[in-house]
Amino acid sequence: MDAVVAGAGDESTNGKISERFTPAKTFEELQTPLAISTSDLNQGLTVYYTSGPIVPPLRASCAYPAMFVPIQYDGRTLVDGF
Repeated sequence: MDAVVAGAGDESTNGKISERFTPAKTFEELQTPLAISTSDLNQGLTVYYTSGPIVPPLRASCAYPAMFVPIQYDGRTLVDGF
């Protein structure tokens, strides 16, 4: 069994999960401001998302290093923000 779970953070799963909590597809559609923090593995930086689509940053913030595959989004390799 692989230590890294490839399909655990796929877009269809997280998209369905996020739809349970809000019909909003973008940060701008939310009634309450939200910021999602992620970490860029290549640059060693914390990256905050406050605009645009919600699901990709949400997926990245759930990608715990060594447990889930990092998410490629916005030209970055993203994992859980810390």
